[in-house]
Amino acid sequence: MNTETLSSLKSKLPPGYEKRIAREIGCSVGTVHNLLNGKHASRSAYKEKVIQAALRLAEENRQVWQQTEKAVSMLGVKL
Repeated sequence: MNTETLSSLKSKLPPGYEKRIAREIGCSVGTVHNLLNGKHASRSAYKEKVIQAALRLAEENRQVWQQTEKAVSMLGVKL
């Protein structure tokens, strides 16, 4: 993944994503940070796991926002 793609992915992640991913796959927060910022990506054995976890979290976050927007619109509240 290039830096632009990683930046786009990170913008779709929920707060605290680095800690959540690190805990889930068993690496340090620094490793997650470096991989999602395009640093040392080719040398890490965690690269694929971090990317997959980030993609899953981004999708979960998208679904939460959709559900929230639906619930808010049903209440007649405008954001």
